Amino acid sequence: MDLSNLTNKDMELVFSHINSTPRESLNGKSPYELAEFIHGKEFLDKLNIKKIDKDEVTLSPRLLKK
Repeated sequence: MDLSNLTNKDMELVFSHINSTPRESLNGKSPYELAEFIHGKEFLDKLNIKKIDKDEVTLSPRLLKK
């Protein structure tokens, strides 16, 4: 997928969904949860990365359909 026409807001949405996906390598935790534990929620807020409920995570191009 061509990413050149995506806005910062689009990329923040994509990053939020990717980083809210639980990983076996993190003992079922998501990268978001690990970053929140290590750096704090304020760090993630500054990056505009939000936690997405694992049942709401979308990892397909339809996430950006407008």
